[in-house]
Amino acid sequence: MILGVLGGSFDPPHIAHAMIGFYVLETQGVDRALYCPTAAHPLGKPLTPFAHRLAMTRLAVAQFGERAEALDIEHRLPRPNYTITLLCELQRLHPDAQIRLIIGSDILAECGQWKDFDQIERDFAPIVVPRPGHPVGDETTAMPDVSSSEIRRRLREGEDAASFLHRDVLAYIMRHELYGT
Repeated sequence: MILGVLGGSFDPPHIAHAMIGFYVLETQGVDRALYCPTAAHPLGKPLTPFAHRLAMTRLAVAQFGERAEALDIEHRLPRPNYTITLLCELQRLHPDAQIRLIIGSDILAECGQWKDFDQIERDFAPIVVPRPGHPVGDETTAMPDVSSSEIRRRLREGEDAASFLHRDVLAYIMRHELYGT
């Protein structure tokens, strides 16, 4: 079994996050996509409380049924947490699975600054998903250019963000009055 791991703030999780899961499940031989919202931003940026981000991520990936899951694992790991720690813990929990990290091509240039990225490359064979403006080889497929910060800005300013969010995620945001709604 191959488990693809997608980490991030998911603040909020948007349609491109879900599309990345679909992409790796359908084209990269991944059996299950594991979404792991970070407990705390690595650069100290303020985040919406973890419980809200986890709940929204679960709503965003519910459409995949058993093929995708949003985990609370980052919330249970010691801080500061690093991607390598997350991946090693998932490998410990799933010893018979092959764990693969899913990353966007837009952050590839930053990976050299990550803790133990050489070990991540060696042990967790990253799947690089093309992002607009950041091609991967001759790959022309790219996820939509959507950002959580733009969605937060739109919501805060009363602009429409419906085309960027799963409808259940948007309903959750409105119900809990997140992002200034």
